Amino acid sequence: MRACYRPGARYRAGDYNLGLKRSMNPAPTDYTPVSVMFLPEPLITWADLRGVRFEEPFFRDTLCRLSPERSKALTGIDELRALDGLPTLEPSLFIFQVSRCGSTLVSQMLATLATNVVISEAKVIGGILSARPEPVEKAELLRLIIRALGRNRGSDARHLIVKFTSWNVLSAGMIHRAFPDTPMIWLQRDPFHVVASHAHPPAGWTAWRNAGNPALSMFGLTVEQARTMSAARFRLHAIETLYRSAYEAKLPWQVVDYAELPTAVWGKIASHARLPWDASEVERMRERARFDSKAEDNSPFVARDYSRDLSAEEKQFVTERIEPLYRAIGAIGH
Repeated sequence: MRACYRPGARYRAGDYNLGLKRSMNPAPTDYTPVSVMFLPEPLITWADLRGVRFEEPFFRDTLCRLSPERSKALTGIDELRALDGLPTLEPSLFIFQVSRCGSTLVSQMLATLATNVVISEAKVIGGILSARPEPVEKAELLRLIIRALGRNRGSDARHLIVKFTSWNVLSAGMIHRAFPDTPMIWLQRDPFHVVASHAHPPAGWTAWRNAGNPALSMFGLTVEQARTMSAARFRLHAIETLYRSAYEAKLPWQVVDYAELPTAVWGKIASHARLPWDASEVERMRERARFDSKAEDNSPFVARDYSRDLSAEEKQFVTERIEPLYRAIGAIGH
């Protein structure tokens, strides 16, 4: 199997022999940012993604199917700033989600339409939001990157839709301030199902605990505190933090529950984001909803309920600490 395309994955300061072109002029206007690193100044890796549709479940999956020979470039933030005045798709919808709640299904349904450009959990966005210590230009860099993701997406493209990874809700306030006019949704699910699903398998952020990632501070934990927790206890703490952050954010988003899918996509989501879809487009999205959103073989979707596998302690934690947040958020959304 061909190795996944990972631009800049092992890049080091002063090491420019990885097939990347270090440009001190404005980055090529037809390139797309794919990753960022801080050394400590931001360095953005760009790739020529002209003609590429983002149809896979995640942005990284699209990059994985591309040839590593595609032209790439590496720039700093000044080159990115120089591009800000160029035409782009302004974001039409931001999707925030608690994880294991149908967000991949939603993004895959939206990606079936040629008019939609769906950026799903892009590493370049996560790299900015997880940077510790926070770079002073963090909010500016996020705004510039999202605008750059909307450029050069083809003549059919009309709507830029960004699905953020679950822990990005911890930065939802900053994201909203950067794009105050962009409609947002918060997608959630009964926390018993969310917590149980995280054991089959756990989310990527669970690795932060063992790795001692400084980004643990976003969950209100020091590295030492996280390491004293069991894996299950850490997951519970993190998931509670996601629900609590959504509750306390007080943002003007539309709350959508997993139980409302898939009809909410062409119903309350379309209405909230003012996205006009005709009957044929709704039918294409409806057809996509029949299949497993994360399966490579388009196998039919089969709902799985792992909640019976929870221990008594986990059930008590969910009942006492997470479920009240879930219901409070739902009440606000309706």
